[in-house]
Amino acid sequence: ERSPRLATLMLSLCTSLYAPRLHGEHLAEVNLSGCSQLTDGAVSFLCRSSPRLSRLGLSLCAALAAPKVCGACLTRLDMAHCEALANPTLGGPRLTELNLCGCARLPDGPLEAACAACPALQRLCVDGCAALREPRLASATLQALSCQGISPQVLGAASDRTRCPALLKVRS
Repeated sequence: ERSPRLATLMLSLCTSLYAPRLHGEHLAEVNLSGCSQLTDGAVSFLCRSSPRLSRLGLSLCAALAAPKVCGACLTRLDMAHCEALANPTLGGPRLTELNLCGCARLPDGPLEAACAACPALQRLCVDGCAALREPRLASATLQALSCQGISPQVLGAASDRTRCPALLKVRS
């Protein structure tokens, strides 16, 4: 509130950060990676209250389970190794890069919904997402999929070229 023109905010590894009311009209890039106590509500508020947010780093945020991470300007989202992440709402019309590697509790449904809610998605990483069973990803724009350390059934279901016609690169 005291910095209305603030565009970039880096608070990574602030392990005692719990429920900050971060927001800003000009806020475009935020890194909260490693903020292990960060709540779903704090992240949802940030996304809802920062209309120009384009890049968001939330990797290693261990307490996140079901945040609503959406935004009209969001282009890159990193939620790698969010170990409790089980039912997030992810999306945005401009989101091109989504990193969910190491989110061991992430099931098929939220991942499928994220692909549907991101019509510009080009790169997706789900390496080590152990709870995935047979995600039926559908994306006309997905070009690169990384899914190392997951079962062959997951790889087959996720990389179906009929539902992902632009898929050029699969890393397994």
